[in-house]
Amino acid sequence: DDMFVLEQALSATDKTAPPAERMAACMGSAGVSITVTSLTDLVAFALGSTSSLPALAAFCCFATIGITADYLLQISFFAGWMALDAHREAAGKPDCCPCCGPLDPSVESGCCGCFANSCAAVKAPEEGLLRSVLRRHYAPALARKPVQVAVV
Repeated sequence: DDMFVLEQALSATDKTAPPAERMAACMGSAGVSITVTSLTDLVAFALGSTSSLPALAAFCCFATIGITADYLLQISFFAGWMALDAHREAAGKPDCCPCCGPLDPSVESGCCGCFANSCAAVKAPEEGLLRSVLRRHYAPALARKPVQVAVV
């Protein structure tokens, strides 16, 4: 869940700001949150590792190690990849092929042209049968009160 908190914090920043400032704001707001949750989880499992039940103590010990490793990887490795992605986004490069040049703003399909001769060769897909059924029948059915009660 730390990954989602970090990504949401980065997407909430001003996309016109430099990537370094975006990452600083992201880690400033989300970093506190993930630190607090990781520390409370760490303390809870560390206390659980003192249990007299051997299986529970072993589980809590391994969970403590896992939470520590996860936290350290989130604030170093994952944050580093987020910074690289922020630089890619600032350069206007597509996320499917970051090695390609910036996207042509006139192309609506989101094609970067890496796998075709040009972006004009790749068209946005038409609405398929599944999407059509979901939009026309399934979604309206889920919006009805009796169906919502039955689902819950």
